[in-house]
Amino acid sequence: MKKLFQFFAMAMMAVTLCNCGGSEEPTPGPTPPQPEPEGKEVPVSVENVSKTWQLTAWSPATEFPAENQAAYLELRTNGTFKLYQKNINYTGVVFFIGDYTLDAEAKTITGTYSDGVKWASTYSITSMKDNSMQWTVGSEVSTFEIASEVPAEIA
Repeated sequence: MKKLFQFFAMAMMAVTLCNCGGSEEPTPGPTPPQPEPEGKEVPVSVENVSKTWQLTAWSPATEFPAENQAAYLELRTNGTFKLYQKNINYTGVVFFIGDYTLDAEAKTITGTYSDGVKWASTYSITSMKDNSMQWTVGSEVSTFEIASEVPAEIA
């Protein structure tokens, strides 16, 4: 009887320990802010955004670009854009064109594709450097760096 009681007591202790926390999924903490790229700060202006950019990081994504992903954005001074995406939402390279609007005072950018569909969001330009920029909407941060050109295998 004593052994049965010891077994029962140990079993109850094991159940109690197993049910003390740890059974629920841990609540994730806030996504750490993406480090701001290095470079010299410049004002948000048509002249400073009108370049060829490569998307080099996207938060909250943990790994972007993945091995076979790429995105290039050409913003022109006349308010038009070209967007090249490789293996992001589609297989292979997808090419988009359209118009963008920059509000330098508000530091925002928005656009419309050539088929009349608007960009998903208006983006805040939260960092503008001579070699990079960051666009933010909600908790998403996209980091672009100047690219000398769109690679031939993508363009």
